[in-house]
Amino acid sequence: MVKLLFRYSLVVLIILFSLLIVYIVFNLVIYNGIAIPFIKPDNEEIVKEALRTRQIINKKYIVGKWVATTGYNYRLIKNENGNNSSELCRVTGKTPEKEITYDFLTAGNSFILYIIEKKQYYDPDFSEEITEYVIDGWDVLYPVKHDSPVTAQPKYVLKSDYYEE
Repeated sequence: MVKLLFRYSLVVLIILFSLLIVYIVFNLVIYNGIAIPFIKPDNEEIVKEALRTRQIINKKYIVGKWVATTGYNYRLIKNENGNNSSELCRVTGKTPEKEITYDFLTAGNSFILYIIEKKQYYDPDFSEEITEYVIDGWDVLYPVKHDSPVTAQPKYVLKSDYYEE
């Protein structure tokens, strides 16, 4: 009887320990943003692959994050010369916010924005010089940040990140 009780107790302890390990890993994924690249729902289609700036050849670009501020829509991370920057600017043309969801925009992703033209002008409404970039395309800077650890794909932009047509 004692041996049987000991065996059942050991099995229960192993199960509890396994549940504790799963709980700890799950919390690391959610609270620390650790991406698990092999978790991908089967029905998720990959639309774009994230790039590193060193992969861009013969294109003029800036790197920025979308911001929701009056008068501006991006904060630069790197300007067109490749220098670090924190300047607020306007970006027009084929911008990410016209294609992807608000959740994706606000998840902290950085975007590589391909420049056609740079304009600088005085805006009387803001009483300051405004820098505006006209772009013809964009990519996401690696790593991609998603709003859900289940779709944590640091290398890919998924179909669910886009507006449904």
